[in-house]
Amino acid sequence: MPCSISSIVFTALILVLFPTPHAASSSPLIKDICAIIKNNYNIDMCDKTLESEPGVASARNMYDLTVEIMKSSISRSNNTRHHIEVLQKKNSTNPEANAALNQCHSSYDYAIGSTRSALAEVEEGEYQTASYDLLLAATDALLNCQEVVASKVITDRIIVRGNKLARLFGYSAFVAVDKIPPP
Repeated sequence: MPCSISSIVFTALILVLFPTPHAASSSPLIKDICAIIKNNYNIDMCDKTLESEPGVASARNMYDLTVEIMKSSISRSNNTRHHIEVLQKKNSTNPEANAALNQCHSSYDYAIGSTRSALAEVEEGEYQTASYDLLLAATDALLNCQEVVASKVITDRIIVRGNKLARLFGYSAFVAVDKIPPP
């Protein structure tokens, strides 16, 4: 019996001293970004979404946060674009659905391209230009896909979620890049 009690005490002590990353609250950098975009996004959703990305959650300064948000945006948007490609193959005989999916695919091409440009610009210290490209990625780039989703031509939940995440990541990176101290 004493062995099992000491094991429980030891385990409890380890959990208290070394909490899991999921038990930790959002980083101050993420909280700062989410507080700024609170008028467009739920703060808890913003915190949880950004914290769920390991690179974003481990960022130690605004430059790294911006870069990691953009990398996550590109990765998540690529996943949604791939899903759209799968749906295009399945719906190749449905002209209305296929036209809508083509619009979404083009929207994601545009959003990913704008985010990739912004990433290169941030790495070159061109923060103002990156800011513009990120604003495009978060707004204009996704308009066509958002419109076909709103019209109910496409009701796919993965595309709907992808649109929300692409806008959240794009807008978060847009806000973050403007907070990077000048080089």
